[in-house]
Order: sequence, then C-alpha cells, then structure tokens
Amino acid sequence: ALNIERNIPNPSEPETANNPLRKHSFKLDYEAFNQNAALRKWVDFMLMVALVAFTILVIFGCSLPSFGIEVLGLLGIAVESGNQFEEAKSYYSVFGLTKMIMDEARYLGTASDLVGLGTLSSLLIITVFLVPLAQVGSLFVQWFVPI
Repeated sequence: ALNIERNIPNPSEPETANNPLRKHSFKLDYEAFNQNAALRKWVDFMLMVALVAFTILVIFGCSLPSFGIEVLGLLGIAVESGNQFEEAKSYYSVFGLTKMIMDEARYLGTASDLVGLGTLSSLLIITVFLVPLAQVGSLFVQWFVPI
C-alpha cells in the first residue's frame, strides 16, 4: 500500500505541521537517495470500508445468537419432555447472555448477587462490544484527524 516516490518534501508543509496520518510522507532513511513513501489514494476508501464493515460485524456479532448450550443425559431427557420433546438446546447472543445473567441476579435477589453478576455482565459488554468499537473510533481519529 506504499507508493515510493523520489521527491523532496513539499516546502509549503513543514515537517512539524499537524497533518493527519493518511497525508504523512514517510522518509526512507535506509536509502542513499532522498526518497519518501506515501500512501496510495485508494487506501483511505478501503480503510473507511473496513472500519464500517468491522463496526457492522461487531454489532451483528453481539446481537445474533453466536453459541448454544445443550443439556445432555437424564437431565436433558427431563428438559426435553417438559418442552414437548424438542431438543434441549438454547442459543444465546452476547446481549442475550448478559440479559440472562442479570435476570438470574434479580431472581436471586441479594445485593452481593446483583453486584457480582452485574459486574460480570458489565465486563462482558465492555470487553466484547465497547472495546472493539472504541478501537475503531480511535483508528478513525488517528487516520483522518490532524494530530
């Protein structure tokens, strides 16, 4: 994605100018020539598409069922008999799992259960949903906003 050009840096833009990372001209020190490496024009578009696609995939990945729990053995047969002999398997999304954990905390009703399971649910949402979206946002800012 780097385009190596033999040119002298533009004197109208000093080295200390606050330019976004996408406009930075990388100086190649290992060459005997005065060469700079600059990114090609299509990199901005491809990075933007990748950031939007990643954001959509994270949202869908947390919203759609992504794993299942199956009850086997005698307990599985008992559960299936209570469900008109449907398979004793439940599918969950990240948000559904968080809701289930908080429903369990409310059912147990003690303050320690609410605090402990609430913390677990918060950590799950933070690490699986918010951190990846924050990384996308920070990459966008680093790439497109002047530093």
